[in-house]
Amino acid sequence: ALYIPTYYSYVEGCIDPPQNGTLLTENYYSLSYDYAAAEGDKAMLAGLDRYHEWRVSNCSTNLQRTAPVYQDISDELDALARAHADASRDVLLLRKCLRPDTATAAAASLSSELTSDLTECDAPVNTSLAAGVFECAALPQCERTCDGPSRPLIHAFCRQCGCHAEWLFHGLVMHLLLALFVFICMNLARTYAVSAMRLLWWRRLLSEKLEFIAYCTEEGEYSVSTQALREAISRAVSSHQMRGAAYLLLAAVLNIPWVQVVNYVSDHIHYFSGYSKP
Repeated sequence: ALYIPTYYSYVEGCIDPPQNGTLLTENYYSLSYDYAAAEGDKAMLAGLDRYHEWRVSNCSTNLQRTAPVYQDISDELDALARAHADASRDVLLLRKCLRPDTATAAAASLSSELTSDLTECDAPVNTSLAAGVFECAALPQCERTCDGPSRPLIHAFCRQCGCHAEWLFHGLVMHLLLALFVFICMNLARTYAVSAMRLLWWRRLLSEKLEFIAYCTEEGEYSVSTQALREAISRAVSSHQMRGAAYLLLAAVLNIPWVQVVNYVSDHIHYFSGYSKP
């Protein structure tokens, strides 16, 4: 009951197209791929760890170096912006206090020169400081570019090797079952053949005298007549011969099954090398 599904699974996965393999070949493929990729995966993980350590170290070093510099420049820019705002208020106040229309010609000329030289104070401060701190997120991630061992190639070899292993297993099982079946059939045929020869050729195997069991009187006379005894012997001999013929026929018939099975095996069960090559 357990062997038949396994055999049909082998036929379906390894013999009949498209020969995709069986559960055994898939498990074998999984183990083989893991084994083939183990060394590469180990090297890849070690490389990723080294790159991650370099990335963390680089980020920490550059962040600590650029953060104070950026903060100092930002504070300096804020101080310049406040100084510009104070200068703008002073220039505005100066223009309000100096009235060219009421001042003398010399004072009006001086006021014009001062106000014309301070026009930059009227411009708004639109300058902003760009981000100057080292950005750790800008460091690229390490992308895996190696696809590992060739899955189609390993799968093809595992399917071929697994199917050959199953072929060997089923061949051994069938060899044992076939030998056991032939042994049973031939021994049964031999037993019935020997019994048939014993029943058919009893005259050659036994003496010419026959033994029989009967009742007798005190005077030693048999309780049966000679005619009745003759008829009983005739019936016994006929029965022996009929049973012998039946046993001989049965012995011949018992050789038919194993001969047919051997002929079928020799014609249909053979080594098959047509598995898909990788």
